[in-house]
Amino acid sequence: MQLEKVSGETPEQRLSALSLELPPVPEAVADYVTHTQIGSMIYTSGMLPWVAGELKFAGKMGAELTLEQGYKAFQLSALNGLSLLKSITGDLSKIKRVHRLEGTGGATPDFFDMPLALNGASHLINTVFGEKGAHTRMIYSNPSMPINCATLLVFWVEVE
Repeated sequence: MQLEKVSGETPEQRLSALSLELPPVPEAVADYVTHTQIGSMIYTSGMLPWVAGELKFAGKMGAELTLEQGYKAFQLSALNGLSLLKSITGDLSKIKRVHRLEGTGGATPDFFDMPLALNGASHLINTVFGEKGAHTRMIYSNPSMPINCATLLVFWVEVE
C-alpha cells in the first residue's frame, strides 16, 4: 500500500502529482486550540479523518473497517494536518522537518495491524517531504474514539 514516488520540487507539487488535494482547514470540535507553537516547533491537536466537518471514516478497524480503510483514514488525517500546517506557515515548504507523528486508531482487541494502518500517514508524509519527512512515530489503539472517528493523528514539526 505504499505511495508511489513522485516528482516535484515543493510539497504542494508532490501532493498534486499524487492527485491529492488538501481538505478545508479543520476546526476544533471542543474547547481547545488546533495547535501551539513554541519557537520553531509546532504541535498539533489530533487531526481526524474528515472533510469540512463530515467524518469520512467512523468505527473500529477489525470490525466496521478493514486495514485498507484504516490506511486511508490515517492518510486523510494526515491531509488534514497538512492543511492546518499550511494555514499556519502559508507554505508547506517552510516545514524544515517532520519530527514525529502520533497516531491513535479505533480498533477491536484482536486487530494487530495498527502499525500498517498508520503507514497511511507515514507514506504520505515521506512522499510529500522526502528526507524532511523522516519521522519518529508512536501508535496507540483505542476501543473507544472521540465521536467514533477511526483515526486521530498528531504532528510535531519544525518550521523555518
